Amino acid sequence: MLNLGEFKAVLAHEFGHFAQRSMAVGRWVYIAQQIAGHIISARGVLDGFLSRLSRFDIRIAWVGWLLSTTIWSIRSLMETLFRLVILAQRALSREMEFQADLVAVSLTGSDALIHALHRLQAADDAWTAQSVSLQRKPVARGPCATYLPFNSAFLIICGTILGQPEYGVAPPRPQQQPEQHRVFKLQLAQVPRMWATHPSNTDREQNAKRSYVHAEIDDRSAWALFQNVPVLKEQMSRHVFKRTNIEPVPLEASLQVLDEQYQRAYLNVEYRGVYLGRSVVRHADKLWSCIRKSRAAMCE
Repeated sequence: MLNLGEFKAVLAHEFGHFAQRSMAVGRWVYIAQQIAGHIISARGVLDGFLSRLSRFDIRIAWVGWLLSTTIWSIRSLMETLFRLVILAQRALSREMEFQADLVAVSLTGSDALIHALHRLQAADDAWTAQSVSLQRKPVARGPCATYLPFNSAFLIICGTILGQPEYGVAPPRPQQQPEQHRVFKLQLAQVPRMWATHPSNTDREQNAKRSYVHAEIDDRSAWALFQNVPVLKEQMSRHVFKRTNIEPVPLEASLQVLDEQYQRAYLNVEYRGVYLGRSVVRHADKLWSCIRKSRAAMCE
């Protein structure tokens, strides 16, 4: 999905993480999460004993109540501290992403990594579409011999449906004031920043272009780095689906499944927007008539 310059930027970003020793930090955070989670949420022999003691004779049940309240207070305090640690760790993770991006910027410029992020979104959509389409069609169920041309076909279909010819294609870089050009737009609905482990693409682009570094992007295919590309593609595809017990199907069969899935009338670009401002039940005289028609449409 990426050209050589974008692929270089992605690799530089990952090597930036290696320099941070981020995997070592993540390992210790994971261990701390397991320990804290066990203390906070696990219930063992002591909890069972206190529960039985609290239901025993009133003259000694108060001991169980007191100990249960004490343990609950300790767990609540630890849960509060654990939440603060998680927030700090995720803030650190976002900062490490920014710093790794700057490593890529210093090597490949401010645009290559942003273009890669833009195209990788479409690549992820293509991967999901392939998995869904092969599951819905039992006749042609199975991975295609090589899934890479499948991705390209999906980009064309999805771009047509969305009315976005630039879908999955890196936008052209303007000649005038390229540092002001933005690929990603601010979204209305986003994950709260305090809980996000990665910064949004909008923030990453702003960070990469804060001190703009101009560099040409190598438009050659990233496959130029490898030998025996057709064989390698087939090996990669087999590795991805190695845990399945189904044989690969020809690429033509997979592409046919994709065409059948997206050649539905309601996906036609001519119908986009015709439902805006209209009631979805205006065609029905009675409520039950509308429900029956909706169920029939869902069954189809």
